[in-house]
Amino acid sequence: MSLQPQAPGTPWGCILVVGAGLLGVTAFLFTGIGWMAGTTVMPEDPLVEVEAFDPGDDHLRVTVRGVALDASGYGYALELQASDGRILPMLIGVAEGDAIQRSLDGLPMPRPMTHDLAIRMVEGLEARLVGVAIRKLEDETFHAALYLEREGGSLVQVDSRSSDAVALAMRAHAPIYAHEDVLAGAAY
Repeated sequence: MSLQPQAPGTPWGCILVVGAGLLGVTAFLFTGIGWMAGTTVMPEDPLVEVEAFDPGDDHLRVTVRGVALDASGYGYALELQASDGRILPMLIGVAEGDAIQRSLDGLPMPRPMTHDLAIRMVEGLEARLVGVAIRKLEDETFHAALYLEREGGSLVQVDSRSSDAVALAMRAHAPIYAHEDVLAGAAY
């Protein structure tokens, strides 16, 4: 039996340390997501029948001015410009930022992404997105509503995250509005 040097095997200790580190980072991120989810409460009735989509005088039409990677690298900074010139900034998630940027750039996807799928589902149910409204700012969280017109003309208001509402509106070419209280509290 000869004593030849063995080729180094898998460095299990290194793998375990790196794996534990990744597990720790994942737990930290999910704890943060859990905290964020806890800061916004699902409304008792997230879908309500309404008479008409009429934002009224207390809402201003807004357009997407731009979206850019946030300096922290954990999301995107979205800027909406109100019809009176004020800018409404929002920090949004990476998926929503990508969806909005792709709409701005007119970049098609080979397969439907989440917001594309949602619009296809609405259309498949013979409804259409007629508009969205960013209705309130509560505990540093923007709340929005989607307004869907069903076949036959009935209208429903669906609670939504503002970033999703903007991404869906861009895909459906639907107008976006912001309530004056939101603009007064967060726009510059």
